[in-house]
Amino acid sequence: MRQEVTIELHESQNEYLNEMIASYGIKGLGKALRCLVDFSIERKDLEEDIFKTKRCLNCKKD
Repeated sequence: MRQEVTIELHESQNEYLNEMIASYGIKGLGKALRCLVDFSIERKDLEEDIFKTKRCLNCKKD
C-alpha cells in the first residue's frame, strides 16, 4: 500500500530526477523515488555507501 509523503529536494536533485524520468520513461517522481528506495533495500551490501558516506552536493562551500 502506498502512502503519500512530502519531501524537499534541491533544484539540482529535482532536475536530475526529471532527466532520469524522461530518459527511462518512468511514470513520475514518485515512481523514480520508489525505484531508488527499492534498490537500496535490495542492495544491503551498498547500504553504508548509500547512507553512511557523507556528501553534500548542495552545501555552501566556505
